[in-house]
Amino acid sequence: MSTKAKSKSKSRERKGHCFLCGRESTTSCTSCQKVHYCSREHYIYHRQQNYCFPFRIVWRAGKGKCMIASRDISALELILFDTAVVVGPRNKGGPVCLDCGKETNNPYSCGICSFPLCGELCQVGKAHQEECRILQKISSIKDKTSVYQWITPIRLLLKMASNPRIYRQIQFLLDNNSTTVEEDESVKNTSKDLLQIFLRTDQLKQFSLEDFIWIRGILATNCLMFGEEESRALFPHFSLMNHSCCANAKHTIYINKRKIAVQAQTDIKEGDEIVINYVTFIQGTALRREKLKGVWKYNKFTENN
Repeated sequence: MSTKAKSKSKSRERKGHCFLCGRESTTSCTSCQKVHYCSREHYIYHRQQNYCFPFRIVWRAGKGKCMIASRDISALELILFDTAVVVGPRNKGGPVCLDCGKETNNPYSCGICSFPLCGELCQVGKAHQEECRILQKISSIKDKTSVYQWITPIRLLLKMASNPRIYRQIQFLLDNNSTTVEEDESVKNTSKDLLQIFLRTDQLKQFSLEDFIWIRGILATNCLMFGEEESRALFPHFSLMNHSCCANAKHTIYINKRKIAVQAQTDIKEGDEIVINYVTFIQGTALRREKLKGVWKYNKFTENN
């Protein structure tokens, strides 16, 4: 074999695909030598504090994106650590403080947008500042109940507008058709005037009505209930994990730090899919099945789930 042919052969051997996005790459992790990565940004997602997270994302027929073990993983070993890109009110619900998320019947309201808050401490909180100037455009609306479903989408769109990294993370997620075409059209019809007001603001003018509907679906599919309040949170890399009623991994949420950790429940072999249970067993079989089918279109049930 000629020198040139050997060189081409070695080049092909060095090629792989980014563990996260699947792009072709010739750069592999020198620490674990188990994954390739396409950028410094993705390398940081793989290796933190001298530890290589042992997973990669692949596409499998009939399932879509899956998280699999990039090496053998022992029970209780850390698989990933993720940070919430957005926290906000749930899709449906009554008045809550837009800073701390607690339900409130307190007559205190924001001096700028007139939405309910717990008090002066929440008035100066960071969470509500993100959307306050936008909500000021509708401060005269007396019944604000219908607005709460759009607070979290507004917060996420604002982060996407200011941070290209977050925009790329969201584009990588799936909405699993969590909403029907009929539901999307109904939401458009009932919320169109409200959303058009938001879209005319400087902060959101780069987006469209369809973007709002898309983000609504992303959040409906990928968010977790967050804390004891009426809140939800989106963890972009954690969201890439699929459901199984016989999960081999479990997660722990750190509310104050807005982080989530995933650990192996059992030994996991290299190449095996890493799966979690989306719905707690405490809710009972009937309720769990209803939620899994309604939100994630999951229907592969067994006698045990």
